[in-house]
Amino acid sequence: SRLGAEVLFELLERGIDHATVVTERGQLVGVVDAIDLFAVQPRSWFAARWAIDRARDLEALAAVAQRLPAIMVDLHRSSLRALELARVLSALVDAVTHRALELVEAPPGDGLVWIALGSQARRELTPASHARGALVCSEAPPRAWLERLSAGMKRCGLQGDPVARRASAWTQAAEADELALTMLADRRALWGTPREPLPVLDDAPAGRLLEVLAQRALTHTSPTGFDAASVLGLDGRRGDRLDIRGAAVIPIVVLARWAGAAAGHSEGSTLERLRAAAAAGVIEDADARTLADAFEIVYELRLAHQIEQLDAGAVPDDLLDPAVMSPLTRGHLRDVFRAVAAAQRSLFP
Repeated sequence: SRLGAEVLFELLERGIDHATVVTERGQLVGVVDAIDLFAVQPRSWFAARWAIDRARDLEALAAVAQRLPAIMVDLHRSSLRALELARVLSALVDAVTHRALELVEAPPGDGLVWIALGSQARRELTPASHARGALVCSEAPPRAWLERLSAGMKRCGLQGDPVARRASAWTQAAEADELALTMLADRRALWGTPREPLPVLDDAPAGRLLEVLAQRALTHTSPTGFDAASVLGLDGRRGDRLDIRGAAVIPIVVLARWAGAAAGHSEGSTLERLRAAAAAGVIEDADARTLADAFEIVYELRLAHQIEQLDAGAVPDDLLDPAVMSPLTRGHLRDVFRAVAAAQRSLFP
């Protein structure tokens, strides 16, 4: 009963090539593999996954990680949708992170867990994203190991200088510390074995962190539109570049983060959180659908811009030039800006 695309992504994320097909009663019908589920051209993502799992040292792992941008360009040419491409990239970065942690060799014992944060946790990475993570520990890991881990991750193009705290310390810091708040409200466990439960929003005083998440949802505002070759900010200022992440992606992400948390759904993608919030009655179905549609639109624009930069040999970013936007693109973006502003007014009158 599963869609082929869903099975394909699960194979990639789990690092396996085959899946069994069974009846509702569990009787084996057959076996499918990645080749059955996708065209020949994009199969390089599975080759990269295979190479990541078999990297014998950090040098070999870094060499595979450097190939990921080229794989993203190939996948975009195969007409993979932006959010699907982001999920592929996230799965590959997950695998690089996991393998780097294995190669650095953690101290003996359990109680150490790597948590993917932000866009990596939501499986929404783009070529311009910075994969973020942190450690939950029962006992503070040795400083020498943290230094080796930091150096190894930087070598593979990942975040360095990881923060390690006990579960209670993450909870206590969440009200004032954005990293700790993200640990509770925008995370996914990626590696390790916890000795005690991971920190969750419910560990904090009732309602307090939901209020903080609501405040964050109102902090990020979208522009009002365009004027000739300029972007018009809410304060009337003009800019010659549109930061699509700050103007459209983050405002929707933080709205969904608050709404999902209010519905008891602190993990998953932005679209999954919007659906969960609508199902729980936290937000109206129409608002959830509008924000979901807006999110997909801006991700298509964001990925297309970054892939174009990669194809030209440039470093990808989130800065779009309004002067070269078509009237149709401008119209779509104005609709997105209005949708975000309307949702903020509706949810926080």
